[in-house]
Amino acid sequence: MNDLDNHELVELMSMLRRSDENVDTQRLTNFSDATLLAVINPLGDDRLVTNVPSFVAVRAELRRRGLLPRDH
Repeated sequence: MNDLDNHELVELMSMLRRSDENVDTQRLTNFSDATLLAVINPLGDDRLVTNVPSFVAVRAELRRRGLLPRDH
């Protein structure tokens, strides 16, 4: 993931930590594909983070961009 911006990653993680289940979905559109994918698939092994409620919005944004299949 050469396109990963560490500052952007820290900003997204901070935003997700501050939210329980309500994530500013409009703000998610500002983050790069690489950053969203790094958060939802931190090990890079296609095992997605599914036990964190605020990550539902991240998965939805990736689906909207066509980067994540609907069946995940």
